[in-house]
Amino acid sequence: MGDTNNNEYLGALEIVAVVDQHPSNNISALHAQMSPVKEMTDHYIQFVSKTSGRDKLCRLIQYSSKFAWWYIQKSHYQAPLVQKLKLLDSSISTSRKMFRFGKSFELLNSTLKTLHVDDIVLRTLISLAKINNALYLLFDNLIWLDRVGILKINRSKISELSAQFWLASILCSIGRDFYQLGCITNNTAMKNCSQLQLYVFSLLKNKPLLFDLIRNTTDLPLPMAMLHHVNLSPGVLGLLGMISSYIGILTEWNPDYKIFPS
Repeated sequence: MGDTNNNEYLGALEIVAVVDQHPSNNISALHAQMSPVKEMTDHYIQFVSKTSGRDKLCRLIQYSSKFAWWYIQKSHYQAPLVQKLKLLDSSISTSRKMFRFGKSFELLNSTLKTLHVDDIVLRTLISLAKINNALYLLFDNLIWLDRVGILKINRSKISELSAQFWLASILCSIGRDFYQLGCITNNTAMKNCSQLQLYVFSLLKNKPLLFDLIRNTTDLPLPMAMLHHVNLSPGVLGLLGMISSYIGILTEWNPDYKIFPS
């Protein structure tokens, strides 16, 4: 038994000696292990340092809280928690309006960049989507000014106008997605394949287009509900908003998933 313990002790000393002889290798191995963590941390810091990144994170929290308070309220328990989640939903909504203050002018300016797009249909749809989105945000800024008491407006009327421009922007974006999908399928040759299968195949092969189409179609009911074109519960709206927000974060996190041209 004593010999066994001595052998184990000597073996441990040999391992320590080998480790001490190659400190640089140990440091390199440690750096290699920490590299993915550091890369992820740096990427996250870069993501949240941008206004668009913070807005997308807040949007996900906003719609998640909307879904949560609806679900808890529907379950008939913890009323104080429901009120807290409703307050969180409202507070983040107001904060996001502040984050986007002035962004309408940035969007109008970026419309000029679409002039380089050769395809006139694509150029028109992208430009109209940006112009309508800019007008939506402009009226959204007025709503924020009214909420904080700086400006007095007819909030219901301005909210309706804002939702109309938001809806128009989404419809233009969906039109652009389907137009691009049509262009892709026309250039894709597949034997013994239906038109629907061809569309699905083209979308699966083009992740940016797929993500943009999902984001726009899940966003579509949100302004429609504000305009009373559809009657959806806060839970459904919250779930749809969560899906579109997650895709927005994904495309912001990885630019390779952003649709082009934009």
